[in-house]
Amino acid sequence: MTGPNKNPFNVMILAAGLGQRMRPLTDEIPKPMVKVSGKPLIGHTLDFLAALNPEKIVVNLHYKPGPLKDYLFRHPLADRIIFSDETKTLLDTGGGVKKALKHFEDRPFIVTNSDAFFEPSSPNPYVALTKTYQGEGALLLVEETQRANGFEGPGDFFMSPDGLLSRRGERPEAPYVFTGLQILDPILFEGVDDQVFSLNTIYDKALQRGDLKGQISSCPWFHIGTPGAIGEAGKGSL
Repeated sequence: MTGPNKNPFNVMILAAGLGQRMRPLTDEIPKPMVKVSGKPLIGHTLDFLAALNPEKIVVNLHYKPGPLKDYLFRHPLADRIIFSDETKTLLDTGGGVKKALKHFEDRPFIVTNSDAFFEPSSPNPYVALTKTYQGEGALLLVEETQRANGFEGPGDFFMSPDGLLSRRGERPEAPYVFTGLQILDPILFEGVDDQVFSLNTIYDKALQRGDLKGQISSCPWFHIGTPGAIGEAGKGSL
């Protein structure tokens, strides 16, 4: 059961990555602690989550967890935060979420990359996603590939008029890129026996079920993939 005035959607922040492309900034700290506009990336995420008001925020840990834990222990949302320890074995995105499923009480939940950076003054993308979710499958927040700040890839998905996503596959380009923010139904993890796997396995299951849907972001999204992207994101958040 959720507490008084708590949002029924709990949250997992994927924070266990190695941040290799962000070096040397991540030589001593994990990527979620890299600062944009004077605040760690995960701090911007938590600002949006404060408005969402979830009961639980699960954060997985692997690479240099000390600075991240210290920051989160002091955060105003510290009493909501649950750590999922992957320091011994990195489980990849899907395995990390699977390990944390017990915290979500068989209800759909939000998953976000810790570096999913949205313009801070924009409408809350987390709240917007919960208003769209229909109660089953996977709902991914996407951005138009041509409008994605700092993203130079060919895109990830096509989207039908009713919001169903399909993969780019062998086609050279796709009009939408995944932002790293999503809502997932725990049922999609049933029958997945692997302990270490990508969330792409879950998206493929949703595709087979006809339950992989997309929502276009209503606020600017920045792809923070390299140190050079931080300056552009900072300009956008002024």
